[in-house]
Amino acid sequence: MAPGPTTGGKKPNIPVPAPSRGRQWRWLSLFALLLFAVLLPSTAIGVSVNMENRDSFCASCHTQPETTYVSRSESVRSGIASPVDLAMYHAGATHPVACIQCHSGKGVPGRMDALLLGSQDLVAYVRGAYPQPAPLTHPIPDANCLKCHGEVLSEGRHYHRFLPRWQQIAGDQAAQCVDCHTGHVEDGDPQLAFLNKERARVQCNACHRLLGD
Repeated sequence: MAPGPTTGGKKPNIPVPAPSRGRQWRWLSLFALLLFAVLLPSTAIGVSVNMENRDSFCASCHTQPETTYVSRSESVRSGIASPVDLAMYHAGATHPVACIQCHSGKGVPGRMDALLLGSQDLVAYVRGAYPQPAPLTHPIPDANCLKCHGEVLSEGRHYHRFLPRWQQIAGDQAAQCVDCHTGHVEDGDPQLAFLNKERARVQCNACHRLLGD
């Protein structure tokens, strides 16, 4: 057989077939799915954070007694009423505090813990398996208070400075911030940041007994 035409040692140019339309759509679909997977969680978190910054959203599932607490706070913000408890005082402050700001810890981990707890409450609400009035099952820990009031441990009165020592010695038997500074109880003294003297005195005596005073 006679040899074909030579190309001077160069490889002949063989045309590469263009990718099929089906292959292009598969790649576009894959890219869209990856983009959706990345954006959906961030969008959902953004929506959740925005909603949980609204006290009315929290109360919509918690119902009672939270709806009462939210109504009190809104009345203070609107100037209709004066604070009768510590939570109302925070709501009417120069920089009003929302429910989630006290009921979540510091930073992103603290906020995620609050969102997780909120999702559990939501499931109970949807299932209709929530008691009324709602019991307190997760008291606000000190860390939630200290993210705004951390200076009291070093600059506050002596019972604040010695509180970490008491907690280190007695563990769960020691007082927490909310044992004296109750958020939604109306029997506190407005002149003492709504502190109830009798309840606070019980905690003071417990600490002094431990120290042998």
